[in-house]
Amino acid sequence: MQERVKAMGLILQFVCDNPKCREVKKTENHWWKLRRSQDGFIIVMPFNPEDQVKDDEGIFCGEPCTIKAVSEWMGGRHLTLTSSQHGGEK
Repeated sequence: MQERVKAMGLILQFVCDNPKCREVKKTENHWWKLRRSQDGFIIVMPFNPEDQVKDDEGIFCGEPCTIKAVSEWMGGRHLTLTSSQHGGEK
């Protein structure tokens, strides 16, 4: 008799990188991805959950959190972008 093995699927969960927000991505949300260019600029682009999030990128749940991150960077604060909490199992 052959045994059936059921593999549990991996559920990716994306969390806003604003430490005061921590919103979880839903299918209908329009999120943004930030990354630093090699010459020090901040690049803002729409977030596509099917794209891989790199370690030096941050994702934000909407315009207010994205603008807050860019504003802090413009004010001289170090912008920490990390995707360490993205794509975790649920």
